[in-house]
Amino acid sequence: MKKKLVLPLIVLIAAAIVVLSYLNLTQQKEGTLANFASPFESESSEETADGEKHDTDSMLSTPVESKPVQTESSAAFSINIPVPPLANSDKSILKILKQFLDERSLALRFFRDNMVNRFVASIDNMTRSHLAQKTMFMKPPLGQFLPLQDGKEGLIISPRNARRYETMLRFAEEVPLDKLVTVYVHFYPLFQQAYENLGYPDRSFNTRFIQVIDHLLDAPEINQPLKLACPQVLCIYADPELEALSAGQRLMLRTGYDNVLREKELLRRLKKEIKKRMH
Repeated sequence: MKKKLVLPLIVLIAAAIVVLSYLNLTQQKEGTLANFASPFESESSEETADGEKHDTDSMLSTPVESKPVQTESSAAFSINIPVPPLANSDKSILKILKQFLDERSLALRFFRDNMVNRFVASIDNMTRSHLAQKTMFMKPPLGQFLPLQDGKEGLIISPRNARRYETMLRFAEEVPLDKLVTVYVHFYPLFQQAYENLGYPDRSFNTRFIQVIDHLLDAPEINQPLKLACPQVLCIYADPELEALSAGQRLMLRTGYDNVLREKELLRRLKKEIKKRMH
């Protein structure tokens, strides 16, 4: 597992932009303390729900033949461009996102290559034990992961660690979800195509997206210090039940109790907006 971990979540396109933005954390050494174990794995292949391996590098490049989707967002925002081929979609999606997201924020927070493929892979892997770092679409937050040696509790996640995610979370809360979901709906054929390329030719990506949101909403809400154990070089949660959680839920816990509550509120809003627009 790699030392750096990029989190979530929470959102697509942003929406995930919103959520995943949060679920893409980076773990680095703090002084001489060992790194917190990353849920990322170094293999270039991912495992499908059927237990089969698929190569994330082969995510598709064939064109999508689809007419522009008619959206029902606010009158001030609409998308009037055709859905491009998946392999050439980054430029079109960025052009639309720049209409309501600051270009500097986009550059700081998102990998701007293979955006649809990265997003779909990130969402699909949130419920698994590890996330492939190379497929994440959000860049890590600034600063270092902060463990703390507490005289009473032992090694714990420092309460100050939650501050690392404040800027990202505030950004996510200010993102206009109706516009983000408009982008998601308009370019949905691309998301579906990328999902099929992962090995799910008969499944709906939108259904999977909602499933992942529900899974993240089930993450524990723990309002007490989270103890760490460092049996070797990497640290893990001392509680075996927490360490056995999915990569997405472990990432959420690391952001701190108050932030988890805020993330869940974002996820509920996102789910409501998607279900209203996608049938």
